[in-house]
Amino acid sequence: MKKILFILNPKAGHGLNRHLEEKIDKVFAKSEFNIEKVYTEYSGHATELSRKAASENYYAAIAIGGDGTVNEVAAGVVHTKTAIGIIPTGSGNGFSNFLKIPHNTEKALSIIKNGKPKTIDSFTVNGRFGINVTGFGFDAYVAHQFAHAGKRGFLTYIRLVIKSYFGYSEQSYEIEIDGEKLNCKAFLAEIANGAEFGNHAVIASPALADDGWLDVVILRKLNLFRLPLTLYMIFSGSRLNKAVAEYYRGKRIVFRSKSDVHLHIDGEAAGQLAEAEVIIHPKSVKVITG
Repeated sequence: MKKILFILNPKAGHGLNRHLEEKIDKVFAKSEFNIEKVYTEYSGHATELSRKAASENYYAAIAIGGDGTVNEVAAGVVHTKTAIGIIPTGSGNGFSNFLKIPHNTEKALSIIKNGKPKTIDSFTVNGRFGINVTGFGFDAYVAHQFAHAGKRGFLTYIRLVIKSYFGYSEQSYEIEIDGEKLNCKAFLAEIANGAEFGNHAVIASPALADDGWLDVVILRKLNLFRLPLTLYMIFSGSRLNKAVAEYYRGKRIVFRSKSDVHLHIDGEAAGQLAEAEVIIHPKSVKVITG
């Protein structure tokens, strides 16, 4: 029988539904799969669990949580035959939204049971694994604030965005894309394998997770006149116009700044640094989709 490991993060988003294990057992009763369930206990635990599952030739390791949990589970199975599946229970669920995985638990479980693995790209940031979006500047600063907010959820995130927006300034960067250098100022600068931050906010509408390219989006700070329309375009998934954003593509992107700036990887705060190398790893992760 094919083996599946369900990795549950009880701290993701607003916490796990108390009936979740019952739903898993019900959907996979009398199926071709042998299932196991385990709860994460600390940061990085999901990677340890999924890596062990891959070493034992499991069919899939399932991330039950948000984008951070997806990142950890995928990091353990990268460059293996073991696939990841996703049951989104996080605050933003950007990558699962991008893959069109429903938030309804039964529907997400049905995809895991009946769907087929497809092979997608991943990337590294100074050697650290990423699968969705990494970036520098304002959104990474907010991710840092969010990590220390004590309370998760969309409303907490929005409160931090509003509180921080007017006091945060553009930063100067040198960006090297496949050997070509450009100098610019940016409020935030994103490198995207997937398209969405989370909560259906699309920052890189052209992005495809299986095309072997990283999409680079450089966003300037918006005045109050441009802000409402730009937010509408982001939440409707539209490509931003040239007055607001610049788009590039590459396989190796190097960001440099004169001072340390905040970094996030897949929405999780990842410290501060003055230089980062982001490299695409084509066809490196299997993910179960509908």
